[in-house]
Amino acid sequence: MQCEPGKILNPITLRCVSLAGKVGKQLYDRGYVQNAELAQGLPFTRHTRRQPQRKNAPCDYGYERNPVTGRCVKYGGKTHKKIHRVDPYRSPVPYRTERPRRRSPRNPYKTERIHRRWPLYEQTTTDDPGVIPIGEAGTAPMADKKTILKWTHKNCKYPEDVLTRRPFVNESQSSLQKLIRLHDGTCVSAPILNDYILRKQKMGITPMLPNNRVTPLKRRNLDALRETMRRRSPGYKFPAHSDKLPPPEWKLYAASDKRSGPDFLSVCYVDITKARRTAIGVEFPMESIRVNMGFLPVEDGDGFIKLILSIMKKLSDKNNLLTYTVRGWKAAAGFPFTKSHWARDRSDKLNELYRDLISLD
Repeated sequence: MQCEPGKILNPITLRCVSLAGKVGKQLYDRGYVQNAELAQGLPFTRHTRRQPQRKNAPCDYGYERNPVTGRCVKYGGKTHKKIHRVDPYRSPVPYRTERPRRRSPRNPYKTERIHRRWPLYEQTTTDDPGVIPIGEAGTAPMADKKTILKWTHKNCKYPEDVLTRRPFVNESQSSLQKLIRLHDGTCVSAPILNDYILRKQKMGITPMLPNNRVTPLKRRNLDALRETMRRRSPGYKFPAHSDKLPPPEWKLYAASDKRSGPDFLSVCYVDITKARRTAIGVEFPMESIRVNMGFLPVEDGDGFIKLILSIMKKLSDKNNLLTYTVRGWKAAAGFPFTKSHWARDRSDKLNELYRDLISLD
């Protein structure tokens, strides 16, 4: 089969292909073009493999030979850093390491940002005359800075002001003398607390504890605020405050019923106006419950439950067992308790409840 001038027969497909094309070049490289005169003057050159550079040849200034690929790479480049990642002094030219990242100056307030309890706060006892009883408020002594810091370690739950987040160790002596301890164990500066109360009252909001913002401030906290503020301003008058009392028809109820079963006591505040008289006695329906306090275990023979109930009755008569919050009335001392709460370590939990109730008296 004859092909046109400039073309050659492809022995595989039996078609004429151009010598200047891709297939024609491949056939020429494989030796299918026997006529040397035909190959002369063709518009292509025979393909030859690129010879790698000699590894011992010198590179230009600022470049170094890559021992793996044999190419010249630039000093300080990405490939050069990969080569000398382990040994920075392997290159004949001094290798410039990356400059370490500069750290911002340490913020003394950032470390104490999260509330952290004192390590010995739970171990302090009321036998020490400098310790304020749990549930009471107090003022810092008019002493030097070292003495006041010891006072904060014994009485304050956190080593910082819960309103300003400033650690006590960074405060001056005059600022530490303005500290007061609230009834929940947190310490705040008296002028800052006074501004906080005035701002909340101006907005028509009941001032709450700065730590949880749910429980309102007690009268004992305002008494400590007045005592501290009158050290510098004898004519100071603290903002008007009155503790909200529960309705008089609410009474404490603690007895075994259908809801609790024979092994527990139902504890709650009920509305006595919703009571029903039956042949058995007085019944309180579910709609009469105003504050549910959960369950307490029945008497175990040692009279401890009876003692706890007597303390609760005493606190209820003084209106110290319920607290008004933004979410409504809430029971103190960890109430309400579920039945599963008393499944383990019952004696330890009863002792803890007893201590919490004593602190409210």
